[in-house]
Amino acid sequence: MEYSLIFAFYLIFIVAIVVISTMWSRSRSNDIIDQWAQTQGFQVVSREERTFFRGPFFWRAGKNQTVYYVQVRDAQGELRTAWLRCGGMWAGLLSDQVEVEWETGQPIA
Repeated sequence: MEYSLIFAFYLIFIVAIVVISTMWSRSRSNDIIDQWAQTQGFQVVSREERTFFRGPFFWRAGKNQTVYYVQVRDAQGELRTAWLRCGGMWAGLLSDQVEVEWETGQPIA
């Protein structure tokens, strides 16, 4: 009986760590995207986290980076779509780094 309580405690602890880590990762990624959009003069219309299909970042994103497919509105009101890689290669989401690949394939900003 005692081992089952210890196992349950560890299981709950691991699940809590995974949930908290996932929530922090999404929140931090959204902050990075919002900061990037504001400095570039864009309004984020939509964003989708891409875990498996990572577009142009499929082979170029580390496990500590996140990839999003976003649609933004520029200052002229035009809608543009891009792939964003959030975080640095080594520091992950502790870095504010963003790399952008526009849907046309031209890296901008």
